[in-house]
Amino acid sequence: MNDIKQGVATDSEIWSHASRTQAVIITKDADFTTLARNNPAGPQVIWIRWGNVTNRALWTAIRPLLTEIEDALVTGERVIEVV
Repeated sequence: MNDIKQGVATDSEIWSHASRTQAVIITKDADFTTLARNNPAGPQVIWIRWGNVTNRALWTAIRPLLTEIEDALVTGERVIEVV
C-alpha cells in the first residue's frame, strides 16, 4: 500500500491517490465534498459532520450506521454525509 503521508499531503494529492487506487475518502473537510460534487469521475467521499471526538467515540457513533453508509457507496452516492 502506498502511504500518502496524511497531514503533509495536499488535498489534491489525497484526491489523486484516492482516484488512482479507487479508495473512498473519509473526512471532516468540506473541501473534498466540493471536489466530489464537481468531479463525477473522482472518488466517493464520506463526510463526517461532527466536531472533535475521540476515535473511540467516533467508532461508537458510526458503527450503527455502517450498513447504511455501505449501501450508499454501493449505489454510487458521491458524497455521504454523516451527521
